[in-house]
Amino acid sequence: MPLNQIRTPISQVAFSALSRQQDDTHLLTRFAERGQLLLAYPMALIAGGISAAASPLVAVMLGAGWEGVVPYLHFIAIGEGLNTMAMTGGWLYTVRGRTASLLKYTLFSAAIRTALLIAGLLALGPLGAAIAVAIAPLILWPISLTWAGRVAGIPTRNMLITSYRIFAVGLISSSTTAVVVWASAALTPVAGIALAVLTQLVVAGVLAVIPAIRRDYHSIWRAAMLARS
Repeated sequence: MPLNQIRTPISQVAFSALSRQQDDTHLLTRFAERGQLLLAYPMALIAGGISAAASPLVAVMLGAGWEGVVPYLHFIAIGEGLNTMAMTGGWLYTVRGRTASLLKYTLFSAAIRTALLIAGLLALGPLGAAIAVAIAPLILWPISLTWAGRVAGIPTRNMLITSYRIFAVGLISSSTTAVVVWASAALTPVAGIALAVLTQLVVAGVLAVIPAIRRDYHSIWRAAMLARS
């Protein structure tokens, strides 16, 4: 998905910063937490927005007659967004040089994904496979962060809590956007997409009334300004 065009450069910058702090657990933890914020918040909102606005997006990108693709895009976008939650764990394995442990986790996660994919296919066919794509990272992301923390010797409790907060922001924003898109189905697809983007941003902004989320936004802004300078 196009999300990789955003996720990859952010991950490269974050990993470069983490590598310079690999021998200082305190600084490494702080940089990992900031990297998680920089990566996961945008990805959660973008992926959630794509899922919520799947119908007008398919209409614009593929045209009439492709409505059957919409439910697949719903779940695949959700899966892509949730996959991002576990990426910080991968950074910690690599920075600390725990490649053997990373391989074990990769094999474990592949087994979970494969089992869910097979179960989904058997139960619901191709749509079941798409649903499995969304469910697998929902199961794996807390395991990834916990496992990585223990192996790398880094406290990941705050990152785990933050990941659930990011998930909540994405869920609330995207659910609201989905309702707005559904209610405005009479609009043109382009207008529906524009309304979806606006709704996603407004709801995410309103959630800043919650102190913890507001602090996350401030951290993202400071880190972005620091990276820019």
